[in-house]
Amino acid sequence: MSARKKISQVEARALRRRVAELERRDEIRNGRFSSEYPGGVNLGSVSWANDAHLSSAVYTAQMLGHAIVAKATGKHAFNLFAVKP
Repeated sequence: MSARKKISQVEARALRRRVAELERRDEIRNGRFSSEYPGGVNLGSVSWANDAHLSSAVYTAQMLGHAIVAKATGKHAFNLFAVKP
């Protein structure tokens, strides 16, 4: 384990501000479903904190401008698709 580099309070405050800004942008992006897709309705949220691959795939698809569509496959399951609008 390597020793951590100490940072100044100024750097720490700047990093806290940057994290807050990125989190704010993330919240805005996540709330855009209805406005980006006229007539669309945000039905809810799903958390997949234990599946980094799925999380990264969805994030990458969104960054490339794809819409994410979910299709139910069973009572407690669904598939996610990246669709280019």
